[in-house]
Amino acid sequence: MESRSTISVIYAVAVVAVLANPLVIPSLPEVLADFGQPDSRAGLIVAVVPLPGVLIAPIAGLLSDRLGRKQVVIPLLALFGLAGVSSALAQSFELFIAARFAQGTASGGLIALAAILIADNWSGSDRTRLLGYNSAAISFGLLVSPLIGGFIASRWGWRWSVGLAVIALPLAVACRWLVPENVDSTGLGVRGQLGAFRQTLRTGSVRSLLVAGSLLSAATFAVLLTAAPLFLEEQLSVGIDVRGAVLALPAVGAVLAGLAVTRLRQVVAVRWILPAAAMGMAAGSFVIASAGSTPMVAAGVLGFGLATGFVGPTVQDTLASAVPSSGRAAVLGAWTSLMRLGQAIGPLLFGVGLGVASLPNTIRIGGLALVGLAVLLFSFSAKVVPPSENPAT
Repeated sequence: MESRSTISVIYAVAVVAVLANPLVIPSLPEVLADFGQPDSRAGLIVAVVPLPGVLIAPIAGLLSDRLGRKQVVIPLLALFGLAGVSSALAQSFELFIAARFAQGTASGGLIALAAILIADNWSGSDRTRLLGYNSAAISFGLLVSPLIGGFIASRWGWRWSVGLAVIALPLAVACRWLVPENVDSTGLGVRGQLGAFRQTLRTGSVRSLLVAGSLLSAATFAVLLTAAPLFLEEQLSVGIDVRGAVLALPAVGAVLAGLAVTRLRQVVAVRWILPAAAMGMAAGSFVIASAGSTPMVAAGVLGFGLATGFVGPTVQDTLASAVPSSGRAAVLGAWTSLMRLGQAIGPLLFGVGLGVASLPNTIRIGGLALVGLAVLLFSFSAKVVPPSENPAT
């Protein structure tokens, strides 16, 4: 069993990996204005970070099997920090997007590796608990980073808040001593691991779980990270400071969900958790779209965040339990890959929606899509997660 300092640094890696978007979203209107870009480009700013993770996440998992976890974690942290500084210094929209793409390349691998490290070193209820805590730690980072980013941006400009990504560099140094190697010991080699991965994907329940998680991630990034900041600024004329505070609220709900997921899993089957989460996210979307005041938006994003917080740890723990150790890194990498794909597609679809509908109606359309997804998940719940993987049936 690894030390408390080891699990703490793993949590820190996961938190840093998700900071690229929370640090910038309170300032989205100002970033667009600075570069002379229309509102429709907001989706691109958000989507360009998760997009490279679609390819990088499974590759990072396989490379870490061959080279050792820390040999991949450390360079990715260095890339994340340097790319964050580059985006803060960018003098054109094209360079800004390129730097954020590089940051997203590092982010996708780091998110996958944090979950893989926990799955490597803990099992059973300990793994369920620590994955829930990992989600809570990420959510806490998502809670404070918009507050900090909004505070800094309102006083010194958005470039200073984006530059906070430099904290990844000292974390890379800490990982040199605290992250375990966990080199693959199965003897399968890359070809064998890919074969085990393909075999795992033939299981319908695993495929369904990966797709469901991806769609829920798409909705999260479309509504919370793209629509909400624009709604607060355009519909309610809310300043950066207050936007940062409101946009931190989803993380409060997600922290509570991450801390409660272990106990919930003891009494509720996994097959019911994801449909219920989709319905909760839909309810949050409708509240935001109909909001006539900042407190009403705050209530909507808080509820949305609470529902979202059950998704990540539930999917990760179920996948880790459903596959053999030889295919675990690749499957958890695939989960991160599809999650990042959803996070990239969601904001882009939102941008398309803005071209044909008003901002509130675009959010309502997203809510209706979530209701449809919830109904599908309820209808095909037996196919999403095999009964043997449910603590409660």
